[in-house]
Amino acid sequence: MRIGLNQLGTVTHGVAGNTTELQSLFLKLQQMVAQEQYDDDYLRLIIRYRELSPHTEHFAIFYSLYALAHDNYEVALEYGLQAFARRRVNLVVWRVLTACYRQMHRYDYAAYFAGLIHRFCPGDVDLPMEQAQLQQVFDMFSLGSGIANYAPIATRRAYMAEQGAAFREDIFVGEYLPAVWQDDRESYFVGIYPHGTTTSLNMEHVVKKLRHDEEFIENTCVGTIFDLQRSHTTRTEELHPEGICILPVATTAAGQRLKFDFDGQQKEITLPGRWNYSYYRIDKDTRISSEQDMVVGQPIRLGHSPKRRKVILNILTDALCWEHVGPRFAELMPNTCRFFQKGIVFDKHYSVSEYTFPSLATLETGLYPAESQVFNERCAVGIGPEIRTLAERMHEAGYYCMNLMSDGGNVYDGVTRGYDRLLIKSYDNKAYEGVSRTIVQLEALSECDQFIFLHIDDPHSWPMPDYRVGMATQAHLPLGDRLATQEYKASVNIEGNIPYYVEGVDHYIRMMDRNLEVLYEYIEANYSESEYVVQLYSDHGTGIYRLGTATPVPLLVSDYSNHAALMLRGSGIPARGRVSDELTSTVDFYDITLHNAGLEGHSADGNLPAALGGQKRDFTASYVIYPGQKYTLCLRTERDQMILQSREPLRNDGTVNLDGAECRILNRDGSYGDTDTPERRDYYMHLAGYIARHVHDQGIRWIQGSD
Repeated sequence: MRIGLNQLGTVTHGVAGNTTELQSLFLKLQQMVAQEQYDDDYLRLIIRYRELSPHTEHFAIFYSLYALAHDNYEVALEYGLQAFARRRVNLVVWRVLTACYRQMHRYDYAAYFAGLIHRFCPGDVDLPMEQAQLQQVFDMFSLGSGIANYAPIATRRAYMAEQGAAFREDIFVGEYLPAVWQDDRESYFVGIYPHGTTTSLNMEHVVKKLRHDEEFIENTCVGTIFDLQRSHTTRTEELHPEGICILPVATTAAGQRLKFDFDGQQKEITLPGRWNYSYYRIDKDTRISSEQDMVVGQPIRLGHSPKRRKVILNILTDALCWEHVGPRFAELMPNTCRFFQKGIVFDKHYSVSEYTFPSLATLETGLYPAESQVFNERCAVGIGPEIRTLAERMHEAGYYCMNLMSDGGNVYDGVTRGYDRLLIKSYDNKAYEGVSRTIVQLEALSECDQFIFLHIDDPHSWPMPDYRVGMATQAHLPLGDRLATQEYKASVNIEGNIPYYVEGVDHYIRMMDRNLEVLYEYIEANYSESEYVVQLYSDHGTGIYRLGTATPVPLLVSDYSNHAALMLRGSGIPARGRVSDELTSTVDFYDITLHNAGLEGHSADGNLPAALGGQKRDFTASYVIYPGQKYTLCLRTERDQMILQSREPLRNDGTVNLDGAECRILNRDGSYGDTDTPERRDYYMHLAGYIARHVHDQGIRWIQGSD
C-alpha cells in the first residue's frame, strides 16, 4: 500500500490551506530571494506562508533573509537562530548566520558556520578576522568543517601555511576543545590519561610526534586515552575553600615545578610529564604557582547531600541485542541477571535508532533525533542551550559528573557537555578497563556524590576484516566458520547468523558479564541499596543474529536491530524482576534517570514507565534518519506494527517527501495477518504524522539546496 500526502495524519505541519498553494508560495519566494526582491510583496507573501505553515522553519528563514537584506543584523540573527533551532542542517540558515556574526564581529561563530558550509560546499575560505583571534577562528572553522564523531580528532583542521589557510588531519590536544553554545562553564582542556603508570613514560611524547600522521589518525590514535576536563590556564591559583575540595592540575611542560604555599608552609613538586592531571586535596587557603602555564581543573567539592544518591552509575553496553540475549539472559549474563533480579529488567524495550550517534543523543536528551536534530554524523551541529542534557541536570543537582569511558562520539555536538570530565578512546572500550576505572574513581572520590557513565563496546561487532573475535572463539570454531569472509559493509547492515560473528559476540558478552561482576560486588559491598542507582542499557541491537531470510520488515527497523536492553536497580526502584507486559523506548531513559535520581522534570518526548509509577506507553517508534538512506519508520504496539518507507533517500538536512511512501501493517512477528484494517490504518497514520512531522517536506525544498 502507498499513502498519499493527506493520509499521513498531522505530518502536514498543521497546514491550514491548500498544499498546492503552499508549494507555489515557496517557489515564488525563492525566486524573489534569487532576484533579491525583498519588498512589500515579499513581506506579504511570507506572512501568508506563515499562516499556511506556522510550525516549519521556513518563515523564520525567509524573514531573516528580509532583515539581512535591510541590514538589520540583530533581527536577522534572531530569526536565523529560530530557524537553526528547528533545522540545524541547512545551507541557507548557515549562510544567514555566517553573515550576521561576521557583521557583529563575532568571528568565532562566523567561522563555525562558514566551516559548516565548507563541509558540504568546499571552496575558497574567506574569514575576515583580527590577528589576535586567528587561532580561535581557525579552531571554530575546523569544528564546523569536520565530522561529529571521534573527538578530539580534527579531520580537517585549519592552519596558516605560507600560501594562506590550509587543512590537515590533527588532534586537539594540549589545548582547549572548541565548542558552540557554551554556557558559563569553562572549556574542556584536552589532556592525556596516563593509564595509571608509575613511571615517567607518558603518551604525550607519542601524540606530539604523530599528531599529523595520517595512519595514526586513521587508526584513531592507536589506543590513546584522552582526558578532557573543564579547566583554565594560569600561573598562579589562589584557593579559599569552604570545606574540602580535590583540585586537578595538569602541567604544560616536562619537568615543570609547582610551588604550594599553605598553612605557613612552602613546598615544591616536580612533575615529569605534561598534559596529565594530578590531584591535590585542599582543605585550607592555598596558593599554587609555577613559572610555566599550568592547567587548573574545576575544584571537586566533597560532601554528600541526603537529596542525592551517593552513586548513579549508567552502563551503556553498546549493541547488546535483547532479541537474542533476553531469552538467554541467565546463560549469557548470569552475574548481571543475578544483580538485577533485585530491580527491574524491561523485556520490551526498543531503541529509536539503529546506531549509536543518534541513539546516544536520544538517551541523553529524551528527544527523538528529528527533534534534537542530532542525526547527521557528517557535520558537528551542536544542540542548543535550551536542551538540558542528563549530565547537565545532574551537575546542577550537585553531582560530580564523569564520563569514564567514551568513544568520542557526541562531544562536538554538545550532547556530553554536562560532564565535568570525559575519558575518550575511540575504539576497543572493554568492560574490564571500565570496571577498573570506575572502582578507582569511586574510591578516590568516595566523599562526594558521583554521576558516572561507562560506554562499553564488548557486544559490538565490526565489519570484517577489521573485527577480530577473541582467542577462545578462534580456537573453538570449525575451520570453515573460522575462515568466513564477507564483503565490507557497515556493522548495522550485517546479518545472516554467521557463526564467526555470533560465537564471537556471545564470547565477548560472557566476558563482559564476568568483568562487570567485579563492579557489582564492589557496589554491594560498599553501598546500601538506598545509596546507589545502577542502570544497564543498550543503545540499539544488532542484525548479526537475524537469519537473513526474506521478511517484510527491513533489517534496520527489525527487532534484532532495535530490541534493546534496559535494567535498573537501586534506591526507590522496586524489585519487580523481569517486566514483560510494558513497552519502553530509549526516548524514555531521560525521564527514568531523573525519576531514579529523585529529580523533577521530564523530556518532551519521553515517558515514565508504569513499573516506576508512571503510565504505560501505547507504542514505540524506531526509525532510520540517515542521509542517503530511505526514511524507514517502525511503529510497534503490543498488538501489531506498521512499517513506513519513503520512496526517495533522505537528504542531508533530514527531510524527504513522504508522499507515496510504502506502508504495511504486520503482526508483531513480522508476518502478514488480518490487522491491516481501515481503523488500524487511521491509528497508525495519525502516529506516523506526529513522529515524521519534521521529516516530511511536503515536496517543498530549497532551490539552493539543503544538501
